[in-house]
Amino acid sequence: MKQEVGTIYQKPSGTYYYRYQINGERKAISLKTKNQEEAKRKVKELLPVLKATSIEVVSAHVAHARNLVKPANVLPLTEVWNTYSRHPNRATPATVNERLNYEADLRDFLASLPESCQYLHEVTPGLADAYAQKLRERQLAVDTHNRKIKRLRKIFSTLIEYCPDGS
Repeated sequence: MKQEVGTIYQKPSGTYYYRYQINGERKAISLKTKNQEEAKRKVKELLPVLKATSIEVVSAHVAHARNLVKPANVLPLTEVWNTYSRHPNRATPATVNERLNYEADLRDFLASLPESCQYLHEVTPGLADAYAQKLRERQLAVDTHNRKIKRLRKIFSTLIEYCPDGS
């Protein structure tokens, strides 16, 4: 059966195979089925990889096919503090006041974010830079400014698993 790219054929054993040409070389792969409809479905899954124009596209398809791509672990910004406060790698300040400062600094940062930013993975370095600039404009002591940044860095580095790209 002629396909958009390549051909599906059945061997005497009954198993369907898919034959195609890539870079002038003929390739054949087993579809590991004896059912014609299932063979067509499997070929449709392979077509994006065969038609891909770059290595990045091919590797993304292969990673998806091998289940290497994990689904995004999405965390709403409204749940950031609750998740952080229960995380085993969180900071454990010596005083209650310091813990409250962590929470207040996070709340202040989240309030500075635009309305369109709803999830932790949507927070970008650009948004963090804008917040740091706002802190500079408040004319805080350098120590206070650095403490606030350090607390936020600890919170975000602890919750890095909720960012699909790891940044």
